[in-house]
Amino acid sequence: MKKLLAPLIVLIIVGVVITFAIMPSTPAATEKLKTEISSAINSGKVVFLQLSSSGCVTCRKMKPEVEKAISTYNNKPYVEIINIDVNSHSSLASQYAVTGVPTQVILDKNGKEAFRNMGYMSFDSIKSTINRITNK
Repeated sequence: MKKLLAPLIVLIIVGVVITFAIMPSTPAATEKLKTEISSAINSGKVVFLQLSSSGCVTCRKMKPEVEKAISTYNNKPYVEIINIDVNSHSSLASQYAVTGVPTQVILDKNGKEAFRNMGYMSFDSIKSTINRITNK
């Protein structure tokens, strides 16, 4: 009986960890993202939305490009870069009409869509697109 108990406990723990790892985000987390987007627009910032999924190979390949853009624009007062997992935040995926991932949407300082791309974007493409829209 003791020999069966240890593997059973391990299976239960693994099951709980996997469940919480893939569990969708809470509505509160989605509302927090919506507030972050609204706050950036209300501050007159251009907002770059990276809509992706953890299960998407292209999204994972693009992650370092987006992280480089985040570090480049982190302290700039005119742009905000926000990552959104479409699986965890399906209402935002619907709001921005995401039909495939990765999708990048840039909202101008008035909150209007100024750019949309579906697929891979390099750091240089992200940078040139942001610079074109912000006139920087």
